[in-house]
Amino acid sequence: MNMKFPQYRILSNGKSWYEICSENSFNEIQIIGNKRIMFQLKAETYFEKIKISDMLAANDPYQKVTLEEFINEKLKM
Repeated sequence: MNMKFPQYRILSNGKSWYEICSENSFNEIQIIGNKRIMFQLKAETYFEKIKISDMLAANDPYQKVTLEEFINEKLKM
């Protein structure tokens, strides 16, 4: 896959925002109530690698967002 990184996605329910840094890692902002938690994940399991692949393909429930949209969400932390 010859893709430029980072890529940005949102979960269709709006409760998780993703900054995909590479084919093997991403940062996630989880929204729980009115709190936001950010964490980093390095894909090591098959499930995690498939999740990143689905995010990159923007398969349902993942939708593309722009860098600006991601930054606006991150600023709410």
